[in-house]
Amino acid sequence: MQMILIISLLTHISLNIHIQHKIMLVFTMNHKEITKELLKEQEIFEYSTTILRLTVEYFDERKKKKIKRDAVYPRYYDIKSKAKNKWIIQISKLQTVPYYNSPLDFDLKLLTYYYSEKGIRVFEILPEGIIVHNQHFFTRYRERMNLNIINIIDLVKYYHIKNPDPKYSFMPEEEGRSKFIAILNEGFAMGEQIITDNWYINKTFLALSAPESKMTSVEKQILAALVDHISKLDKTKDKERYEEISILLKRLSPTGYEEYLKA
Repeated sequence: MQMILIISLLTHISLNIHIQHKIMLVFTMNHKEITKELLKEQEIFEYSTTILRLTVEYFDERKKKKIKRDAVYPRYYDIKSKAKNKWIIQISKLQTVPYYNSPLDFDLKLLTYYYSEKGIRVFEILPEGIIVHNQHFFTRYRERMNLNIINIIDLVKYYHIKNPDPKYSFMPEEEGRSKFIAILNEGFAMGEQIITDNWYINKTFLALSAPESKMTSVEKQILAALVDHISKLDKTKDKERYEEISILLKRLSPTGYEEYLKA
């Protein structure tokens, strides 16, 4: 009885929000407009019965297929909002629990996207900001991982399963922007943070096995900027930061990055 009342209340709240909000994401919006709409739609999901229904469905599927309790087992669900925005919902085992035992033991990832003349643009809402991946990023990912995944949505899903938890390392801010390199399971993401909008735009991908000779000029510039940054750090006063950048550079350039210091 209590569960019925909760679902009824959630449905009532959800319907009220849907009535008040029906704005579709389009590529002509600026960053602030897009962020505003993303946060509104996220709120709708949080107060709707959609997530509740999907987590129960996910639980039933694991049980039916006899998935091991310690398996992450990510699954995707494609949803279209009342505003006709397309969302990709990923549900998996909660990382902080060793075993999946109930519908409450889940992790949730919300992705949405639109298309422009340059291709797809994918957004993920995190507490620290908006994570953005453009068409070019996924094109590079497909090429450098030698993947035969033609459908771009399938590629987006595959990437997020393989690289669930990027570790970002930022360079000093310049004119409101900060370049970054993120360590992934399969390689590295390169891009920049737009400080005022709190957007993290992932622009290109490097595979772990990619030699430096295959880097584009832009990618080499980012690597050179990182090397320049470490050259200005004090090994004693900035020991933790120096070690972080050193490890990152060694992974990026196993054959040695010293040549960039001479440039």
